[in-house]
Amino acid sequence: MNARVRQKSRKHHFNPSFYTSAWVDECDGRVTAYTRPYDKVVAKRYHPQAIGYEEDLYTHYGVPDDISDYIEDQFFKPVDTSASLARDLLLNGDGASLGEKHRIAWARFVMSMHLRCPFGLREVSALANNTLQNLLSRPDAEYDAFRKAEDPSTLYQYMQRHEPHILDNFHKTILPGLIDHEGIGSHIINMRWHVVEVIKARHTLLTCDRPFLTSSGLKDAKCILTVPISPTKLFLATNVEQQAQTVLQMQHEELVRRVNRDVVARAVDIVIGNNDAQLRFVENHLRKKKQPPAPGPVGKGQPNCPE
Repeated sequence: MNARVRQKSRKHHFNPSFYTSAWVDECDGRVTAYTRPYDKVVAKRYHPQAIGYEEDLYTHYGVPDDISDYIEDQFFKPVDTSASLARDLLLNGDGASLGEKHRIAWARFVMSMHLRCPFGLREVSALANNTLQNLLSRPDAEYDAFRKAEDPSTLYQYMQRHEPHILDNFHKTILPGLIDHEGIGSHIINMRWHVVEVIKARHTLLTCDRPFLTSSGLKDAKCILTVPISPTKLFLATNVEQQAQTVLQMQHEELVRRVNRDVVARAVDIVIGNNDAQLRFVENHLRKKKQPPAPGPVGKGQPNCPE
């Protein structure tokens, strides 16, 4: 009898289940997902593994099967595994006590949440395509040396004809490098980290498919970076302690309201909570179907990026 071959999962989670599981209700093991399938927002219960994914999102096409999912298997899975340990430490600590290894792991995860959702990946795709087209459409002496009479005039056109999968996959190829951007990653690692517990608010914190939030440019002295890490805890990073203290001294009710408003406004398709008590709030702040999502860091100001 032939050994049974395990089928690899086609679910590529841009909201990893370790992250969304912090919003699980212990009674049923599920979270609440708010979406706007049509005009109205609806709230439904899901297991964390059943939301925040798209099949084959990071898959390379036109390459051998054993390497087609290397970004999911060899990049995102290690990123998420390491980040889950760092997140657990954040939930049980204050952020300042994390060692270098866990700070690096959490910073990589935070960076990944900026770019890995389908909309973010489309922004990367548009930028990559523009860059490649501009670069490979220039005169190229090496290409001209081997080009045959029937070949197109530019290397870009040649690749469109003979190697389209390289162009189609390029944005996925560069995604890990963008996430591991040394300058940005090092800056986040060296910011002042805190965990804010908000237990006195009426409502709990929400998260979404793009939960990385900044109040201004990352290197601005006034920058406040936040990521909800549970219904009652908020990861906070600032460049100066005064900005952190501004957040730490806020009334819980006001802080939760502000963070949730920004989280919902930032969401592309999905908002996640631990219950459906904020349906009206999400209805008021989640983008309408015909409204474009707010551009991300890669897409902002770039031509041909998603509206």
